Amino acid sequence: MLSITTDIVDCTIFDRVEVRISRGTEAGATYDQTFLRADCPVVGLSPPPAVPLAAPSATAPTGGEFKLGIVDDRRTDDRVRIELTARTAGSVVFTTSAETDFVDGKVYAVPVQLSLACFMSSALACQTGFVCRPRPDTGAAACGSVYREPGTLGTFP
Repeated sequence: MLSITTDIVDCTIFDRVEVRISRGTEAGATYDQTFLRADCPVVGLSPPPAVPLAAPSATAPTGGEFKLGIVDDRRTDDRVRIELTARTAGSVVFTTSAETDFVDGKVYAVPVQLSLACFMSSALACQTGFVCRPRPDTGAAACGSVYREPGTLGTFP
């Protein structure tokens, strides 16, 4: 279960998110969909579907979480790569990703946050195999492992 959250309140930073999922070494994405944030006004003539993803506010202090179920019917050991691209109608703002493995017969969460700390730290250069993620203890931008052990939140170096 992909679980996407954000702490970015300003809809001018990003108002939609692209979700792209690919398996193992297969060429191309097996899933590719764009969703609007529920807390942002529609921009463009042909909007994609809206999702409950929303930043925290006075009326919703925890914000909105978008959950997307990912089902593996092939029963292979392929690693899954999930790429999230925060964008506006006209441009890509920033991208983050996570990689994990399927566990046969198990359902687990793969949490990914579209973080203001990472947006503000766009100059943070992470080595291969790491992406910018907010530290769970401080919320500060840090390079965390792109790989998420099934059922865990991942690791930080």
